[in-house]
Amino acid sequence: MIYVGPGGDSAGRGVGRNTGMRRKKKRRILFKAMVVMMVLYAAVRLVMAQVETNAQLGNIANLTAQLEEQRETNAALRSLNDSLSDKDDDAIVQIARDVLGYVYPDEKVIVNVGR
Repeated sequence: MIYVGPGGDSAGRGVGRNTGMRRKKKRRILFKAMVVMMVLYAAVRLVMAQVETNAQLGNIANLTAQLEEQRETNAALRSLNDSLSDKDDDAIVQIARDVLGYVYPDEKVIVNVGR
């Protein structure tokens, strides 16, 4: 009686070849799976980078608006400073009273608490 194993003849030929083909097939599947995972990883990283870029662009827009407001404030303060540099005493007194809340030593301050 001659025994014939799976995938080969009685002399054992073809068994190793079939096993080698299975290994190659597994390697190909593994390689394809790795390529798919790398492509998916790259796609996720790309989407995350795009989301971060959009967030930073929004931040830039906000900072640009703040910069413009600050420039306007600086221009107004520079103008005020230039007018004060001319030693306009009335303007200095007005700012000291309105902005800083200063009063002369002999002045009496009346505060209306009913408002």
